[in-house]
Amino acid sequence: MFKKIRDGFALLVSHLGLFAAIVLTIRLPGNAVANYLDEYVFDPKGMEALQVNAGIEWVFGPLYVGAVVYAASRLLQQEEVRYGEAMGVGFRNWFFLWLAWLGAGLLIGVGLLLLVVPGIVLAVRYALIDSVVILNGPGPPVAWKRSNALTKGSRWPILGASVVFLMGFGLLWWLMEALVEELVLAGVIGLMGKVVMHTVWDCMLDVLLSGVAIVMLLFYLEAQQKGTSE
Repeated sequence: MFKKIRDGFALLVSHLGLFAAIVLTIRLPGNAVANYLDEYVFDPKGMEALQVNAGIEWVFGPLYVGAVVYAASRLLQQEEVRYGEAMGVGFRNWFFLWLAWLGAGLLIGVGLLLLVVPGIVLAVRYALIDSVVILNGPGPPVAWKRSNALTKGSRWPILGASVVFLMGFGLLWWLMEALVEELVLAGVIGLMGKVVMHTVWDCMLDVLLSGVAIVMLLFYLEAQQKGTSE
Protein backbone atom coordinates (compact mmCIF):
# COMPACT_ATOMS: atom_id res chain seq x y z
CA MET A 1 0.00 0.00 0.00
CA PHE A 2 2.62 2.52 1.05
CA LYS A 3 4.82 1.61 -1.91
CA LYS A 4 1.96 2.40 -4.29
CA ILE A 5 1.33 5.70 -2.53
CA ARG A 6 5.02 6.54 -2.80
CA ASP A 7 5.29 5.46 -6.44
CA GLY A 8 2.06 7.22 -7.43
CA PHE A 9 3.02 10.55 -5.93
CA ALA A 10 6.59 10.19 -7.24
CA LEU A 11 5.13 9.97 -10.77
CA LEU A 12 2.93 12.98 -10.06
CA VAL A 13 5.85 15.08 -8.84
CA SER A 14 8.17 14.01 -11.67
CA HIS A 15 5.60 15.18 -14.26
CA LEU A 16 4.00 17.89 -12.16
CA GLY A 17 3.68 20.36 -15.03
CA LEU A 18 1.62 17.98 -17.15
CA PHE A 19 -0.68 16.83 -14.36
CA ALA A 20 -1.13 20.38 -13.02
CA ALA A 21 -2.11 21.63 -16.48
CA ILE A 22 -4.68 18.84 -16.83
CA VAL A 23 -6.23 19.35 -13.39
CA LEU A 24 -6.21 23.15 -13.40
CA THR A 25 -7.97 23.32 -16.75
CA ILE A 26 -11.11 22.50 -14.78
CA ARG A 27 -10.28 23.19 -11.16
CA LEU A 28 -8.74 26.69 -11.44
CA PRO A 29 -11.85 28.39 -12.84
CA GLY A 30 -14.06 26.21 -10.65
CA ASN A 31 -12.23 27.13 -7.46
CA ALA A 32 -12.05 30.81 -8.40
CA VAL A 33 -15.79 31.03 -9.03
CA ALA A 34 -16.76 29.09 -5.90
CA ASN A 35 -14.45 31.12 -3.61
CA TYR A 36 -15.55 34.46 -5.08
CA LEU A 37 -19.23 33.57 -4.64
CA ASP A 38 -18.53 32.37 -1.11
CA GLU A 39 -17.11 35.75 -0.05
CA TYR A 40 -19.15 38.21 -2.12
CA VAL A 41 -22.50 36.56 -2.90
CA PHE A 42 -23.38 33.66 -0.62
CA ASP A 43 -23.91 33.58 3.12
CA PRO A 44 -20.45 32.77 4.59
CA LYS A 45 -22.10 30.41 7.05
CA GLY A 46 -24.03 28.58 4.31
CA MET A 47 -23.13 25.64 2.12
CA GLU A 48 -23.85 27.21 -1.27
CA ALA A 49 -20.20 27.63 -2.32
CA LEU A 50 -19.45 24.01 -1.39
CA GLN A 51 -22.43 22.91 -3.45
CA VAL A 52 -21.26 24.96 -6.45
CA ASN A 53 -17.77 23.46 -6.23
CA ALA A 54 -19.17 19.95 -5.81
CA GLY A 55 -21.43 20.51 -8.81
CA ILE A 56 -18.51 21.60 -11.00
CA GLU A 57 -16.52 18.57 -9.87
CA TRP A 58 -19.46 16.25 -10.49
CA VAL A 59 -19.97 17.49 -14.04
CA PHE A 60 -16.41 18.09 -15.21
CA GLY A 61 -14.39 15.91 -12.83
CA PRO A 62 -14.53 12.82 -15.07
CA LEU A 63 -12.91 14.82 -17.88
CA TYR A 64 -9.70 15.67 -16.06
CA VAL A 65 -9.57 12.49 -13.97
CA GLY A 66 -9.78 10.45 -17.16
CA ALA A 67 -6.99 12.53 -18.67
CA VAL A 68 -4.84 12.00 -15.56
CA VAL A 69 -5.37 8.23 -15.66
CA TYR A 70 -4.51 8.06 -19.34
CA ALA A 71 -1.40 10.24 -18.99
CA ALA A 72 -0.18 8.24 -15.99
CA SER A 73 -0.72 4.92 -17.80
CA ARG A 74 1.37 6.12 -20.75
CA LEU A 75 4.13 7.47 -18.54
CA LEU A 76 4.30 4.20 -16.61
CA GLN A 77 5.02 2.51 -19.95
CA GLN A 78 7.86 5.00 -20.54
CA GLU A 79 5.91 6.58 -23.39
CA GLU A 80 5.61 10.28 -24.14
CA VAL A 81 2.24 11.93 -23.65
CA ARG A 82 1.19 15.51 -24.27
CA TYR A 83 -1.45 17.67 -22.64
CA GLY A 84 -3.70 17.82 -25.70
CA GLU A 85 -3.58 14.07 -26.21
CA ALA A 86 -4.49 13.37 -22.58
CA MET A 87 -7.31 15.91 -22.53
CA GLY A 88 -8.63 14.48 -25.78
CA VAL A 89 -8.89 11.02 -24.22
CA GLY A 90 -10.52 12.52 -21.15
CA PHE A 91 -13.05 14.37 -23.30
CA ARG A 92 -13.90 11.33 -25.45
CA ASN A 93 -14.51 9.18 -22.36
CA TRP A 94 -16.10 11.91 -20.26
CA PHE A 95 -19.74 10.86 -20.69
CA PHE A 96 -19.15 7.15 -20.02
CA LEU A 97 -17.05 7.89 -16.96
CA TRP A 98 -19.65 10.39 -15.75
CA LEU A 99 -22.35 7.73 -16.04
CA ALA A 100 -20.12 5.29 -14.15
CA TRP A 101 -19.58 7.90 -11.42
CA LEU A 102 -23.30 8.63 -11.28
CA GLY A 103 -24.41 5.04 -10.82
CA ALA A 104 -21.62 4.20 -8.37
CA GLY A 105 -22.27 7.41 -6.43
CA LEU A 106 -25.96 6.62 -6.07
CA LEU A 107 -25.27 3.09 -4.85
CA ILE A 108 -22.57 4.26 -2.43
CA GLY A 109 -24.87 7.01 -1.17
CA VAL A 110 -27.66 4.53 -0.47
CA GLY A 111 -25.17 2.27 1.31
CA LEU A 112 -23.96 5.13 3.49
CA LEU A 113 -27.53 6.08 4.39
CA LEU A 114 -28.35 2.53 5.41
CA LEU A 115 -25.57 1.51 7.77
CA VAL A 116 -22.46 3.42 6.55
CA VAL A 117 -20.43 0.21 6.26
CA PRO A 118 -22.19 -0.97 3.04
CA GLY A 119 -21.38 2.40 1.49
CA ILE A 120 -17.70 2.07 2.41
CA VAL A 121 -17.62 -1.48 1.02
CA LEU A 122 -19.13 -0.31 -2.27
CA ALA A 123 -16.75 2.67 -2.46
CA VAL A 124 -13.79 0.29 -2.21
CA ARG A 125 -15.24 -2.10 -4.78
CA TYR A 126 -15.78 0.76 -7.26
CA ALA A 127 -12.42 2.40 -6.58
CA LEU A 128 -10.98 1.28 -9.93
CA ILE A 129 -13.76 2.37 -12.30
CA ASP A 130 -11.73 5.35 -13.58
CA SER A 131 -8.94 3.08 -14.80
CA VAL A 132 -11.38 0.46 -16.11
CA VAL A 133 -13.35 2.96 -18.22
CA ILE A 134 -10.32 4.86 -19.56
CA LEU A 135 -8.12 1.86 -20.33
CA ASN A 136 -10.73 -0.77 -21.21
CA GLY A 137 -13.59 1.38 -22.48
CA PRO A 138 -16.65 -0.51 -21.20
CA GLY A 139 -20.00 1.03 -20.32
CA PRO A 140 -20.94 1.68 -16.67
CA PRO A 141 -22.47 -1.72 -15.75
CA VAL A 142 -19.44 -3.59 -17.08
CA ALA A 143 -17.09 -1.09 -15.44
CA TRP A 144 -18.72 -1.59 -12.04
CA LYS A 145 -18.54 -5.37 -12.41
CA ARG A 146 -14.94 -5.24 -13.64
CA SER A 147 -13.84 -2.93 -10.82
CA ASN A 148 -15.52 -5.19 -8.28
CA ALA A 149 -13.64 -8.19 -9.65
CA LEU A 150 -10.29 -6.43 -9.84
CA THR A 151 -10.42 -5.21 -6.24
CA LYS A 152 -10.66 -8.74 -4.85
CA GLY A 153 -7.57 -9.41 -2.82
CA SER A 154 -6.68 -5.72 -2.61
CA ARG A 155 -9.66 -4.23 -0.81
CA TRP A 156 -7.96 -3.75 2.55
CA PRO A 157 -4.93 -2.00 0.99
CA ILE A 158 -7.27 0.19 -1.09
CA LEU A 159 -9.26 1.07 2.03
CA GLY A 160 -6.04 1.76 3.93
CA ALA A 161 -4.76 4.04 1.19
CA SER A 162 -8.10 5.87 1.14
CA VAL A 163 -7.93 6.46 4.90
CA VAL A 164 -4.37 7.81 4.55
CA PHE A 165 -5.55 10.18 1.81
CA LEU A 166 -8.57 11.31 3.82
CA MET A 167 -6.53 12.04 6.93
CA GLY A 168 -3.62 13.63 5.09
CA PHE A 169 -5.61 15.93 2.85
CA GLY A 170 -8.05 16.71 5.64
CA LEU A 171 -5.16 17.87 7.83
CA LEU A 172 -3.68 20.01 5.03
CA TRP A 173 -7.06 21.64 4.37
CA TRP A 174 -7.58 22.38 8.08
CA LEU A 175 -4.14 23.93 8.43
CA MET A 176 -4.71 26.22 5.46
CA GLU A 177 -8.14 27.25 6.71
CA ALA A 178 -6.64 28.16 10.08
CA LEU A 179 -3.81 30.14 8.43
CA VAL A 180 -6.15 32.12 6.18
CA GLU A 181 -8.49 32.97 9.05
CA GLU A 182 -5.57 34.17 11.17
CA LEU A 183 -4.36 36.41 8.34
CA VAL A 184 -7.85 37.87 7.93
CA LEU A 185 -8.25 38.52 11.66
CA ALA A 186 -4.81 40.15 11.78
CA GLY A 187 -5.78 42.46 8.93
CA VAL A 188 -2.99 41.18 6.70
CA ILE A 189 -5.37 40.29 3.87
CA GLY A 190 -8.86 41.44 2.93
CA LEU A 191 -11.73 39.59 1.30
CA MET A 192 -10.13 39.51 -2.15
CA GLY A 193 -6.87 38.33 -0.63
CA LYS A 194 -8.82 35.59 1.10
CA VAL A 195 -10.42 34.59 -2.21
CA VAL A 196 -7.01 34.46 -3.90
CA MET A 197 -5.38 32.45 -1.12
CA HIS A 198 -8.24 29.99 -0.95
CA THR A 199 -8.21 29.57 -4.73
CA VAL A 200 -4.46 28.99 -4.88
CA TRP A 201 -4.54 26.54 -2.00
CA ASP A 202 -7.58 24.68 -3.34
CA CYS A 203 -5.83 24.33 -6.69
CA MET A 204 -2.70 22.97 -5.02
CA LEU A 205 -4.77 20.40 -3.15
CA ASP A 206 -6.62 19.42 -6.33
CA VAL A 207 -3.32 18.78 -8.10
CA LEU A 208 -2.12 16.68 -5.17
CA LEU A 209 -5.43 14.82 -5.12
CA SER A 210 -4.84 13.73 -8.70
CA GLY A 211 -2.21 11.48 -7.15
CA VAL A 212 -5.07 9.41 -5.72
CA ALA A 213 -6.21 8.50 -9.25
CA ILE A 214 -2.62 7.51 -10.09
CA VAL A 215 -2.37 5.31 -6.99
CA MET A 216 -5.66 3.61 -7.90
CA LEU A 217 -4.26 3.08 -11.40
CA LEU A 218 -1.34 1.21 -9.82
CA PHE A 219 -3.78 -1.05 -7.95
CA TYR A 220 -5.59 -1.62 -11.27
CA LEU A 221 -2.42 -2.51 -13.17
CA GLU A 222 -1.33 -4.90 -10.41
CA ALA A 223 -4.72 -6.64 -10.49
CA GLN A 224 -4.56 -6.86 -14.28
CA GLN A 225 -1.11 -8.39 -14.12
CA LYS A 226 -2.22 -10.96 -11.54
CA GLY A 227 -5.19 -11.87 -13.70
CA THR A 228 -2.96 -12.32 -16.74
CA SER A 229 -0.43 -14.45 -14.88
CA GLU A 230 -3.18 -16.68 -13.55
